[in-house]
Amino acid sequence: MNFLRGFYLCRMRKFLLFILSVFLSIQLWAAPIPKREFRAVWIATVGNIDWPSKQGLSADIQKQEFLDILKRTKANGLNAVIVQIRPAADALYDSPYENWSRYLSGKQGQPPSPYYDPLQFMIDECHKQCIEFHAWLNPFRALVDASKTFIPLLTLPISNLPGFTIRRQIIFRSGYT
Repeated sequence: MNFLRGFYLCRMRKFLLFILSVFLSIQLWAAPIPKREFRAVWIATVGNIDWPSKQGLSADIQKQEFLDILKRTKANGLNAVIVQIRPAADALYDSPYENWSRYLSGKQGQPPSPYYDPLQFMIDECHKQCIEFHAWLNPFRALVDASKTFIPLLTLPISNLPGFTIRRQIIFRSGYT
């Protein structure tokens, strides 16, 4: 009897050692959990794709729409936003070099009403909610659809430079002198 009990105990120890070694090897080969992950939402402004929902909204409505996006961002476990702040030779911020974007006010060159700086607002609100803010610039697109003449070309930086058209878009030539 003692022989059988010793036999089973020996086999049990070997089995437990085998299970333990399998468990440890899985743990050693498993990918380490990163201390921090970048989980972001991409917010496009060109054509009012994501924000603001349409041109000509009041500043208060634009702000509320952005706050709603941040609320959904947090609810979905994301920790960053990437916002398009220069969609097409225009700006969603007060700039001495670019016109105000028509995607805010509905008119190229016209600031939001009542006045506020959307970029500063977005940065401040993201920081309040511990969300990273990343600005997305489109440096080469001058016009989204060159077949539409809704913007007087004289107000754009491309008016004194020869443009380059790709599929009805006017694109700045990089490195043009």
